[in-house]
Amino acid sequence: MFLSMTGQAQSAIKVPSQVFSARPLYDIANVLGNLYGKVVTYEEPVLVWSGELQPMPGGDGDPNRKRDLMPKPYGFALPPGIGSDTDLASVIQRIIASHNAQPLGPRYQLVTSKFGLHIVPSQSRDLNGSLVESRSALDFPIYIPVANRTPTQHIQQFLSAVKRASGVRVSWGVLGLQQGLDYEFLGRQGSFEWGVAGISARDALIDLFDRSATTFLWLQRCQPTTSPEDSLCSLNVRKLQVSVTDTQGKAATRVLRFDRCANCPSPDSPPPVPNRSEKSQ
Repeated sequence: MFLSMTGQAQSAIKVPSQVFSARPLYDIANVLGNLYGKVVTYEEPVLVWSGELQPMPGGDGDPNRKRDLMPKPYGFALPPGIGSDTDLASVIQRIIASHNAQPLGPRYQLVTSKFGLHIVPSQSRDLNGSLVESRSALDFPIYIPVANRTPTQHIQQFLSAVKRASGVRVSWGVLGLQQGLDYEFLGRQGSFEWGVAGISARDALIDLFDRSATTFLWLQRCQPTTSPEDSLCSLNVRKLQVSVTDTQGKAATRVLRFDRCANCPSPDSPPPVPNRSEKSQ
């Protein structure tokens, strides 16, 4: 991580002048969401050009091993105004422009939606090292039949639809859950009807998360490979964090829970315990 954060108050965050890592925009997206308390998502393409890949630490060094590769680190200068400029979209546009001006890594663009701001790929290098048009696995249109499912089941259907549409296998994980995805999504245990037809996977995910009682966002990373047919990505889902001032007047972080629901339980309340005698009947 390029930035160590002890709090979320804008005045307390020290923003470096440069960033250097294997996935600098991934790191920046994570920080900007926390800094501004807004949904900032990130998606990356599958890197296939050997010139921007290197063996993972502890691997055998074989560049043909698809699970033995990682992006080469690279860096760029960050523009001024991060944290002080209240127009987050403008901040991200300037960061992307600075990123895209250097020679390494994919090229990115900013997409906006009613849900938030999305950093997505526009170009990446092919097997020969030439920059070509590139898409995220979430750019492909998907189809999911409308059915009554739990939130977890909806996401499983979503991932299957992404694989069918893009050819990319996408796993997922949710960070920082206290009481399970289904409960924190609905504010209760239960299910609801949902499905989509012919919209991008990104728009489908926005539509799904827009129904949640808790604000979720995603950061999608992909495993580099010199065999594109073996593409694998990971959709890392987490709750939105915001900057707050604690009871001692110090900057602190608060992870939002049930922030989109007026009738949900208190964010600090435990989930209801199932009646075991009723469950066994």
